[in-house]
Amino acid sequence: MRYFVVVLVFAILGCTPQKTNYSGEYFRWHKNGKYALYNNKGERLTEALYSSSSYPSEGLIATRKGYLWGYLDKAGNEVIPFRYTRASNFENGLAIVYVNREKMGFIDKNGTMVIPPKFEFARHFSEGFCAVQKDGRWGFIDRSGKAITPFKYDRVESFKNGIAKVWIQDDKNIYSGYVDTKGRESLKIAHLFK
Repeated sequence: MRYFVVVLVFAILGCTPQKTNYSGEYFRWHKNGKYALYNNKGERLTEALYSSSSYPSEGLIATRKGYLWGYLDKAGNEVIPFRYTRASNFENGLAIVYVNREKMGFIDKNGTMVIPPKFEFARHFSEGFCAVQKDGRWGFIDRSGKAITPFKYDRVESFKNGIAKVWIQDDKNIYSGYVDTKGRESLKIAHLFK
């Protein structure tokens, strides 16, 4: 019933509701091309200033204001400045942020850049390691940013149960196999080109 009343009030005010899956904690409303964030009680946390937002993750919400991304806390306060061209949700205490369209790094919940922006793409950390792409090739780093493998893979998956699947392709073959958390690999030919 409470949600119905909130929707009715917003309909009267001329807002277009866009219920977004925020695990029941938050939702956002769209008005004149901007979003405002509300809690599940219907209380407005922010003004309609934001052009996009993600779902809350580890207490913070990646949000875009104009063309830049930053982070809001659960009360709607801007806690990490809007200075990134892209930003991910926090996972395991870190978020992936792009300082320009080509380079990304990782920040902590204080907004401190803990792994410098020198990678093209990244996945979130899994089991203490992260797949990152540098110069068009994939490799793995630890939480300090130190590479545990060379950047030589064409395709990778995240670590699961201490190993990550990897693939390398050359002119004649596709090799597939695994890398462990010490950076040791086991590859075999998966496909022969004729």
